[in-house]
Amino acid sequence: MKVYFVLPDGTYYYSPADHALQQLADDDVREALAAALLSQTGAPSGGCQVILGASLQDFSRRYGTRGRTVMSLQAGRMSQNLQLAAVAQGLTFVSVDAVDAAAVRRVTRVLRTLEPLYVAFLGYPAGQAPPVSDHGTAAQASALLVVPPQGFQDDELLATRRALEQAGVQVMIASTRMGQLLGMRGGNVRADLLLNQAKIENFNAVVFIGGVGAIESYLHNPVVLNLVRQANTQRKVLAAIGTAPSILASAGALKGARATAYISEQARLVQGGALYSGNPVERDGLTVTATGALAAPAFAQAILDSLGATTRSVAPPTQ
Repeated sequence: MKVYFVLPDGTYYYSPADHALQQLADDDVREALAAALLSQTGAPSGGCQVILGASLQDFSRRYGTRGRTVMSLQAGRMSQNLQLAAVAQGLTFVSVDAVDAAAVRRVTRVLRTLEPLYVAFLGYPAGQAPPVSDHGTAAQASALLVVPPQGFQDDELLATRRALEQAGVQVMIASTRMGQLLGMRGGNVRADLLLNQAKIENFNAVVFIGGVGAIESYLHNPVVLNLVRQANTQRKVLAAIGTAPSILASAGALKGARATAYISEQARLVQGGALYSGNPVERDGLTVTATGALAAPAFAQAILDSLGATTRSVAPPTQ
């Protein structure tokens, strides 16, 4: 079974091995897909459309004449799980069971070798805004994402950056070199500024992205360690994910704090005075740490919550 997500910023394939979304197209086709499937203009497009597809040839190779039956049963089971998860989060769930395969292929242009079996529209009910968390005015905030020039963890960066930007946080990427930065899985991102030019007072949060390159480039880098200390002194939100919490420990920013990181970094955190928990995410005051890509959504939410707390603490009193 293959799963595709049609979102405002494009169409994505879900890779279960990496628990990550791989972008296939960058245009918003939700309205066109909804109109094609529901045979009406102005059809509800939803915040997200999910397509379940499969190849009958693949299933027949394994299950013989039972291939289509097994394929349909699996699609039904997955759609049921999807609906249960959506309802649990207060989302509206609209399903299209009799999918017009030709229409899906025509609009998305990504399922040429697969048979679309099921499409679901997910979104908040009409007239209802997404629930607001404690980060409140975090949309007015800015965050500096510190990324190594090569060897950063692609999914940690992608998930964290997307979540912050979707919450309205202005994000800038800094590194020790300008131009394209190369990830561990072949992804790339462009740096906005050099680390030695970053002014901490211009940002509400400093976020370190992990990966092998984070340790190789930044663990003992004096510019980076000074940046951490400045952020700590100026009471900024200080966050790190994957291997990057070791950078905070190296700068002395985790002494006495509950923290977590990728398991390989436990000794470095303990040596730096941290209380290593091993939990997916830890938030201790204005310091947020996480274990890796799977914890990235919760990591980003903890950053947003911390940003909201700092914004409230300096907000002028209302009349």
